[in-house]
Amino acid sequence: MNKRKISDVAIIIILALPIIYFLLWIQVNKTPLPAGNADKVVLMQKESNIFTEQDFNDAVECIKKYFKKSFTNCELRELRYAGDDLSQRGLEPDSDYDIIWFFSSFYVKRTPFLHQNDDWQEGTTHDGYQFILERRKGTDDWTVRSTGYG
Repeated sequence: MNKRKISDVAIIIILALPIIYFLLWIQVNKTPLPAGNADKVVLMQKESNIFTEQDFNDAVECIKKYFKKSFTNCELRELRYAGDDLSQRGLEPDSDYDIIWFFSSFYVKRTPFLHQNDDWQEGTTHDGYQFILERRKGTDDWTVRSTGYG
């Protein structure tokens, strides 16, 4: 009889553990991952015959805002201006738009225990990720036109 009680308790525990794990997983994943961090980003290679220091500052602020919203649990570490040639590639000479192109390096932080993050592989650094911004000539309002590799 004593063995029967022990085996019943063992079965209850074995059946309860997956349920407890599942409930914990649901609770943890209700809490969103922290926003992307771009506060300590370093801007490299700012030499340009097209853009001013203020143009760069405005573009970096646009990228930082975009990064904080779109790159949860990531840390933007570096932005590198791609150069005037790449930034002007594909633009018509009489275009009403300016294009500015950056390469970046960012780190994907580890996620909390049981938290699921399908966006990026945690614990990795991504180099060469691109941010392409545009604005109407004569304005300070950069917008992110495209991001990604390639």
